[in-house]
Amino acid sequence: MIKTIVFIGVCLIALVLIIILFVYLYYIKRAKNIEQRLNKIEIKMYNSYKDFKIKNPYDYKGNYYKAQLHTHTKESDGKIITKNLIKEYKDRGYNFLAITDHNKITINNNYDTENFITIVGEEMTIIDPFWPLGRHLNRLFVKGKISKNRLTDVDEILNSTNINIINHPATISGLGTQRWDIEFLLKLNNIKFIEINNHFSDEKSNLKYWHILLNKYGPQKPIWALAVDDTHKKEDINKSWVMVKTENITEKALKKALNRGSFYCTQGVDAEFQIFNKKLSVKTNKRYKIDYINKKNEIVKSEKSNNSFYQFGGDEGFIRIEVINTNDNIKLWSQPFWIVDKRDEVIGC
Repeated sequence: MIKTIVFIGVCLIALVLIIILFVYLYYIKRAKNIEQRLNKIEIKMYNSYKDFKIKNPYDYKGNYYKAQLHTHTKESDGKIITKNLIKEYKDRGYNFLAITDHNKITINNNYDTENFITIVGEEMTIIDPFWPLGRHLNRLFVKGKISKNRLTDVDEILNSTNINIINHPATISGLGTQRWDIEFLLKLNNIKFIEINNHFSDEKSNLKYWHILLNKYGPQKPIWALAVDDTHKKEDINKSWVMVKTENITEKALKKALNRGSFYCTQGVDAEFQIFNKKLSVKTNKRYKIDYINKKNEIVKSEKSNNSFYQFGGDEGFIRIEVINTNDNIKLWSQPFWIVDKRDEVIGC
């Protein structure tokens, strides 16, 4: 009897391992195919304007505050208990912290102060092919769990009033099942945020996702980029974050600023952006390499400066900025400054 039970147990373990190996091989091949298709997609330039205006997502009153919007604790697969994680971020000068444990919502506002608040969130698994595998997206400012968690539900989830984010689009984590399919994302109509810098996902591929999706959505429905720690252990802390321009340190102010794109992604480089006379001004506290990048993801100007300008021509689609500290190999990424026809009645960002 015991031998039979042991034999059945061994067979079951072997079967599970075979299934895991099959899933891994299938989804890793799928991820490689997605990358190949991603690189074949050509971003086309459609419009060129003589009489145009520039949409500046930073043209609002306020100050810049430091925000981390993707972290984990021991409540899911993190290595740090909640109170210690919060202390680590407080000590590093953060004003906003979202704890986004996997498929679990925790409320931590008892740690909030005048200069620091926690945001309720979760990293939700979109199941495929079976639990716990699948794509990931972050839900911020949530009130509770939702039951919908399939690929057919994604567009509806993204259309809710929360801040909903496509996480690490190019990752091969979760046996490869977490990689987002670019064709699937292009079928959606409600993407508003996407991670472009996350240590689990290739930055170059993330940026290609972003540009392809920006090309579809355009200036009327801009997609804003995020840089995050995706913290699981202490060494992950304070690697990538966003600087958010708000009038105060409140949940309402943060949500409003995120929705209008009044933030930039950074790993420690700071900058100020202004538009005047169809020129984009970029000011930094030190001389850095500054790249101006158009809608096709092409660098149209690059220079080392701490006070740089770019003259819009009207055919760029948009311009976004990367500021690079070449000594420390850290970056800043701006949101896109869209070019629109001056007769366009769409205002704001």
